[in-house]
Amino acid sequence: MSKIETVRAFKIDNSKFRDKDKNVRPDIFEQIQKKIKAKTFIGEKIKFNKNFEKAKQALPKSERELYYSWEKGGFVDSIQFDSPMGNLENIKYLSIKIKLEISKKDKYDEAKTSILPKSQRVESHDVQVIFLVISNELVVLIFSGNKLYCDRCKILIQKTISSTVINLSVNREIFTWLFFTYDQVEDRNVTDLVSVSEIDGFVGTISDEKDSILGLDPSQLSKVTSSSQKLSKLFVTQAFISLGNLFTGVQIELLIKKIERLSDSPISMEINVSKTGNVYDRVEMSFDEDETLKLKGSNSQITSYMTSETTLQTTVIYVYSLLLPLILSSFETQKTNFEDKILPEYEEILGSEVIRQILEKNPHLNSSKIIGIKSKTT
Repeated sequence: MSKIETVRAFKIDNSKFRDKDKNVRPDIFEQIQKKIKAKTFIGEKIKFNKNFEKAKQALPKSERELYYSWEKGGFVDSIQFDSPMGNLENIKYLSIKIKLEISKKDKYDEAKTSILPKSQRVESHDVQVIFLVISNELVVLIFSGNKLYCDRCKILIQKTISSTVINLSVNREIFTWLFFTYDQVEDRNVTDLVSVSEIDGFVGTISDEKDSILGLDPSQLSKVTSSSQKLSKLFVTQAFISLGNLFTGVQIELLIKKIERLSDSPISMEINVSKTGNVYDRVEMSFDEDETLKLKGSNSQITSYMTSETTLQTTVIYVYSLLLPLILSSFETQKTNFEDKILPEYEEILGSEVIRQILEKNPHLNSSKIIGIKSKTT
């Protein structure tokens, strides 16, 4: 079974990386490479118990610090994709790894009389990092779901390129819109070429705008999760939406209809459906309001050309640079109409279905009893 990869995306804010027209400079990745060569690592002091202050001072500096460093072998490359817009798209990126030194739980010997050698109390972890330009914004992808690792990588990035690293976020309403598209829209089309094949699960919160899909405290009682092959018929989903609550993340499968291209012409033409049937790329993933992505490379099928990247990394680049921006853009164009007109009607339909199911399971109830229950709890 292939590994599930978690990737977090962050925007990098630095006006020096833009030209006079405020566009990201075309040589941005080469600029970053130069800065990495000029500052290959940073150190952070290790915290020791105050009882070991004298012992700490006796250690050499290298034993008193954790180092976050850029691995050698980073490179600038590009991948050509059949894009979800129907054209060929060339995506340039910078790929590099960061080595993190992380303290283990035990820093002292069993007798608690001396500090262990650094090799016994510190372990190293490599984290893949990819820089992309997405919608005229410089973005860094950190291949780790571990918050500590992400935070340490962000420290190194910020200090290396003298930039602010900003968390990304999306409107939570987009998850309800995707669910509505899956449940109600003909052919489940998000765009002309992208459709929702399946929604396998969701995470949401009730009346707490600060909660998020990943990193929730297990004791957080407001968290709601669900997974089902027939999610649109699931009672908890219908009730959740009808009450106006918002999802914070979704597990989804998307199909991207492919366009056939003549090898001797840049002109695109659709495949002859009557002879060959439609051909699709496929992406299975989960993503949340912070644009944190989870996926398995083996579960997705993306057409790409001339790349040395793994299937998983190729899919990640495709999703962040092409697929997610397209979905977000499509939602923004429909957002006002969806929120003002479509969603209220949809909530009413689902609410009626929830009540019907409750009465069907509890035939002794009637509307007056339900109203009476409500009045006692308000």
